[in-house]
Amino acid sequence: MTQQMLWKKRWHRAVRVALILQFLPFVRMVGLNGSMATGTFTEESDIDFFIVAEVHHLYTCRAFVTVLLTLFRLRTRKGAQAGLICLNRYSTSDFLDITEHNSYHARVFHNLIPLFATGDVYEQFQRANKWMTEYGFLVQEHVPVIQQNLVVRVIQYITEGLCKIIPHLELALYNAQLERLRQSPYAQEKHAIIVTTEQEVRLHVPKKSYV
Repeated sequence: MTQQMLWKKRWHRAVRVALILQFLPFVRMVGLNGSMATGTFTEESDIDFFIVAEVHHLYTCRAFVTVLLTLFRLRTRKGAQAGLICLNRYSTSDFLDITEHNSYHARVFHNLIPLFATGDVYEQFQRANKWMTEYGFLVQEHVPVIQQNLVVRVIQYITEGLCKIIPHLELALYNAQLERLRQSPYAQEKHAIIVTTEQEVRLHVPKKSYV
């Protein structure tokens, strides 16, 4: 398969997944980054997503996204990554600064493509990451691929309302996910980076292993 054919195949998959994710509660942006955005992908590469969640609902958002992609076997897992979705980074809409500030993150995120974005979240992302120019990378401007319509907004509004009436849902999901990450053997990998706060989830583990 040529590089162009592989790009089209992976691109269509990424867009189809984003079309589904826009319905999920508290999802505010789905950005395509990593090797797909930098043009360094291969047959073995996964598809990196950067998910932005509504403030105070990060772990509820992550739970819905993770469960959905796991059910459809679209999420990277141990022993399988090629062409699958890697959910290695989440942030809330008030914390769009990509950290740590270094050449690696500048290269990987400067050309992030917003597959779907609500309001001015993507514009906020651009403004928050102007620091990338310090490493020779200019944050590129793109138009979101998917424009959320009224039907999607209504469905999202209803599901978010239902989530909000469940007492302490966000806290319960935060504790459950944090415990799962702590117990995961992959968290002990030598080069693993696992960051879990109220504003971001950042997972970077060796490609042979997935949390």
